[in-house]
Amino acid sequence: MPIRRFRGGMMADFGGPRMMFAMAAPAPVMAMNVQSAPRPAAPSKPKPVQKVRKLFPETWLWTNSTVGYTGDTTMSVKVPDTITKWVATAFAVNNKTGLGLSPSPANVEVFMPFFISLQLPYSVIRGEEVIIQANIFNYLPYEAEVLIILEKNEGWNNTVTLFKDSNIVREKFKARIGRKFKIPAGGVAPAYFPVEPLVTGDLKVNMSAWTSTGISDGVIKYLKVEPEGTENEFNQPVLISLGTPQNPENGGLFREDVDISFPPNTVKGSRRIRASVFGDIMGPSINGIENLLKMPYGCGEQNMLNFAPNIFVQKYLAATNKLTPDLESKIKDYTIKGYQREMTYQHSNTGGFSAFGDSDKSATTWLTSFVIKSSAQASRFITIDDDSVLRAVQFVIDQQNPDGSFREPGRVLHKEMQGGSAAGERSLTAFVLIAPKEATVFNGVQEVAQRAIDKATMYLEGQITPAQNNLYELALLGYALEMVKSPKVDDILSILQSKAQTEGGMKYWKKPVTAEKKWKSWAPVKDRPKAVDVETTAYVLLIYALKGDKVNAIPIMRWIAAQRNPEGGFVSTQDTVVALQSLAEIASYLYSKTFNMRVRFDNVGTGTPFTKEFRITQDNALVFQFEEVPHDVQRLGISAEGSGIALAEVATFFNIEDDLQSAAFDANVTLEGETMNGFTVKVCTRWLKEGNAAMSIMDIGIPSGMQPDLDSLDTSMAPYYKRKEMGSRKLTIYLDEINALPQRVSVYMQTTDMVGEKQPSVIRIFDYYEPDNQVTTFYQSAKLASAGVCDVCGRECFCPDLEP
Repeated sequence: MPIRRFRGGMMADFGGPRMMFAMAAPAPVMAMNVQSAPRPAAPSKPKPVQKVRKLFPETWLWTNSTVGYTGDTTMSVKVPDTITKWVATAFAVNNKTGLGLSPSPANVEVFMPFFISLQLPYSVIRGEEVIIQANIFNYLPYEAEVLIILEKNEGWNNTVTLFKDSNIVREKFKARIGRKFKIPAGGVAPAYFPVEPLVTGDLKVNMSAWTSTGISDGVIKYLKVEPEGTENEFNQPVLISLGTPQNPENGGLFREDVDISFPPNTVKGSRRIRASVFGDIMGPSINGIENLLKMPYGCGEQNMLNFAPNIFVQKYLAATNKLTPDLESKIKDYTIKGYQREMTYQHSNTGGFSAFGDSDKSATTWLTSFVIKSSAQASRFITIDDDSVLRAVQFVIDQQNPDGSFREPGRVLHKEMQGGSAAGERSLTAFVLIAPKEATVFNGVQEVAQRAIDKATMYLEGQITPAQNNLYELALLGYALEMVKSPKVDDILSILQSKAQTEGGMKYWKKPVTAEKKWKSWAPVKDRPKAVDVETTAYVLLIYALKGDKVNAIPIMRWIAAQRNPEGGFVSTQDTVVALQSLAEIASYLYSKTFNMRVRFDNVGTGTPFTKEFRITQDNALVFQFEEVPHDVQRLGISAEGSGIALAEVATFFNIEDDLQSAAFDANVTLEGETMNGFTVKVCTRWLKEGNAAMSIMDIGIPSGMQPDLDSLDTSMAPYYKRKEMGSRKLTIYLDEINALPQRVSVYMQTTDMVGEKQPSVIRIFDYYEPDNQVTTFYQSAKLASAGVCDVCGRECFCPDLEP
């Protein structure tokens, strides 16, 4: 709703004729003398509202029903509280007659002759001033005298600006506050309530209105208040193995301490510590299957995170007899949606896949192979289009060179396979070999692909020596050759074992890198892993899982399980997919029906005393059990007794108003044309390290009470721009790569809701596949940061009229 100032008030476009809010300016219930006004008293409260509306879904029904021979069905459902018109459509399927569609939609209108429409921004930042706007609609056949009341909330201050002793004074108080005014028949009037949120979270906005004739309406919505700065999270998983065949010597007892650390300059009130347990090493990923990474999923490769992990989880649950009907239905639904979306990235002419589908010049061998492999694995659980897979396999075969290796005609997003080097060619060939081998479950694939599989196998068997100094490449070659049962795999494992790193009963492989300063003035107790290290180690675990070698697999599994993030994923898409596949494979071997464990967390350092014990049994092994820990605790002791394998986690969350890490990108932000109605933000970035960043994401934070005008988005100075995506509080820009040459993006931010004293908004630019390569910066409109209630709301919020 664009705001236009006039003599201390405002005008707005309200979906029909332009109206001037001052026409129905509500008078406050609390008497205020503009020369000297005491703190207003709360209004008396009338009779309770008969019905308080609080159910406001975006969509209402999506359900099915089995219909009898009459063709009729009846569903009794509760209508949501939204005053609107719902549009319903239906379709039916029948074994004999096929698909039937409803000839026209049915409309259901929800209406009240007197009601409140509450207008809130999606979210605000603590410390901002928010004007809660209630529009009161009177469709009664007579003029209504209305009382509207906003209930008191301890989480905010009500604010009022007035003259007091010839001075302008802004008073803050906590009270139930109300206003009275008259609305003509068929009219609408707005009422404004300025508040200043003091705490973060969802604050209840409880608003009620009455007419003098006793007709009423009540609405409850929630104002989301976020802390200042950017959110950060770190996770410390601890694998507990008690009284199992793999760890019989511990006598059923376990003990380990975990240190906890926060940066010194965290945002006040943002520190949070969570202690949690699962009775299953796949538990965190099953629980977080909808959102394994706090990252966008807007291209063909990233969308695979909505597809592939579901397959491994379902396979694991089926193998361990934990697949309940509810879980099966949920995971199958996710798998189908992920698969259907992935099909939109298939090229119509060649059958291959690429990050952005037909908008890319060519499909990629790498992504096409990834889709083939996942489709083959998913065919156990959902229906896969055989013809689509066969076309994709043919595209891949067409890219094979005479020596058995594969070429890449498209843009490769995975850094370890980029650049056309011999190493990249070997890795690509190993990755591709896995796909047709898995896809032989589809009709016709064996016939067209076997010769290509044999040629690729021979090529890779001759590449072991050249690859021996590249851990990622060697692990991938080993897994691919194990898939085809090559006798050369033992040679690869021998080399890998000689290069393994061990620590505390864990084994892993880490890419040698040049030491560089990663953190500015603070470092976490445990660093986040590199995506390539997780993926490399996971491929080695897959080799041992395929061989059924539990002894060598367990130390590797321990390390991978300890790298998980609080959502259940890892660093980026590929490492998350491969790591979950490897954990699912080995965890099914380690599953035991004898499970009974007590896990206890104790504060064993300074800070508030804390103790929490969790009981884990076979029945609740997949239940996410957690407890919030006092934020001043600096060390937690984890002890356990009983039998079984469990995963304990200590996760820390906090906000900070600075970039914690040394910047990998340059980011320059400028604002132009700042007015109360909006401004243009321009972001210029370039890569600061050697080479270039692969696919990178530019997240432009959206200030409270504003929205980007997407028609104004200018990417003409960003040659690698691919697409945009709107989030709730950010605009996401996808760039194929960022190199040393500057790329610039600009967009106009326009005011939609009344919010004063705007806090800074964040801009984050990061390499999608190595998110630690990133930069965070903030921007803020000086004009809007200094604008208070009276600047954005004027006399509608009962501010003194200072204009002549």
